[in-house]
Amino acid sequence: MKNYLKILLLAGLVVLNVHDILAQNLIVNPSAETGPPSLAGGGWTAVNIGTTGTTCFNASGWRIIQSLNGYPAAQSGHYFFMPGCSSVSGTSYELRQDINVSLNAGVIDAGYNAFTFSGYMQVFNQTPTDQSQMVVEYRNAANTAVLTSYNTGLQTNKGVWTNYFKTTTAPAGTRWIRIRLIGVVHNGPSIDTYFDNLSLTTNIALPIVLTDFNAVPQNSIVKLTWTTSSETGNSFYTVQRSTNGTTWEDLEKINGSGTSVTTLNYTAYDNAPADGLSYYRIKQTDYSGTSTYSEIKFVDFSKKFTDVSIYPNPANTIFSVEGDNVTNAQISIYNSIGQLMNLPVLNKDKKTTFGVSGIAKGIYFVRISNGTSTVIKKIILQ
Repeated sequence: MKNYLKILLLAGLVVLNVHDILAQNLIVNPSAETGPPSLAGGGWTAVNIGTTGTTCFNASGWRIIQSLNGYPAAQSGHYFFMPGCSSVSGTSYELRQDINVSLNAGVIDAGYNAFTFSGYMQVFNQTPTDQSQMVVEYRNAANTAVLTSYNTGLQTNKGVWTNYFKTTTAPAGTRWIRIRLIGVVHNGPSIDTYFDNLSLTTNIALPIVLTDFNAVPQNSIVKLTWTTSSETGNSFYTVQRSTNGTTWEDLEKINGSGTSVTTLNYTAYDNAPADGLSYYRIKQTDYSGTSTYSEIKFVDFSKKFTDVSIYPNPANTIFSVEGDNVTNAQISIYNSIGQLMNLPVLNKDKKTTFGVSGIAKGIYFVRISNGTSTVIKKIILQ
C-alpha cells in the first residue's frame, strides 16, 4: 500500500495523508443520528416507506430511537434505520443514497480507486422473521446503469448486530455509488429490519464530497448552488461556463473551506448569461494546485426581452408591440379581470400590430413570453 500511494503521489494524482484516507466517510447521515433520513436534509431518499406515527414509535419512518418498546440498542449512537410499520407480508421497503464520486474520475478510470463499504444489520427475533439487505451499486455518469455491485443478500440476523463489508475497485466509468437499504416484512405490524453505522471509505480521498450541484435560470440571471458534506485541503472553487461544452471560461472564484466534515452550502451567480444553451461546472482546486471537476449542468437561457415598447398608448384603433426578440414570442392580451382577448393581428414583421376597433374602453395587459422570459405591459384603450 505504501508503494502504491507513493506512485500516486509522484504522479500528482492525489495529495492526502493516512488520516484523510481512514477518516473520510462518504455517506451522509450514516447512522440516522443527524435527523430523519427520508425528510429534507436527512441525506437519504425513501423509495418506499412503511406507516409512521406514535403507534409505530417514530415520526417520519426509516428512523427509530434505541431501546424503545422492545426495539434493540443502537449499534452506534442513539438511533438506527428502520422502515416503519406494515402488515403486508412480502412487501419490500427501500431507502437509498447516491454519492457523487466524479471528482475522482481520473483515478477511477485508471483502475486505482477502491472503496470499502461497511454496515450493520439485524432483524427482530421472531417467527416468521423479517429480512434485511444492503446493496452497493457502482453506477455510470448518467446514474442509469449498474457497472458492478456488492449485495449482502436477504439476511435474518435474529437479535444480533452483524457487520457486512466489502472492498471494491470502482470500474472504469463509475461516477456514482448508490447505497441501498432494503427491508422485507413477513411478520407485522412493524417492519423489524434494522440498519446502523454505515460507512463508505476510499483509498484515495475525494477532495470534496459533492452532494448536490444545480444551475437554474432566475429572471435575467443564472443561480448556481452546490453542497458538500466534507472537504479535504480545499483551497477554492471556480465557477465555469461553456457555450459549446468544450471551451470553458471562468465566471467567479469562491474560497473553499480547507478541511471540513460538516455540510456546507455555496452559491454563485452568472449575472450575464449567454443566449441559448450554456453549460456550467465547478472546478475545485486544493492547496497543492491539483484541480478536479464536478458533473456538468446545462441551462437553456433563451434570448431576453429588452426595450419592449407598446404604442400608441393610449390607443384608439390599433397598437403595436415592438422590441428585441419579440417577433417570435407569444403575445397575449388580457382584460382587467384576466380574460384572454382574441384580437386580430394586422401586421407581424419587426413589430406586431393588433386591431382594437370596437373593443371596450379600459385598461388591458399585454403578456409577452418565450417560455423562459416573460414581460407584462399595460395599455389603455380609449
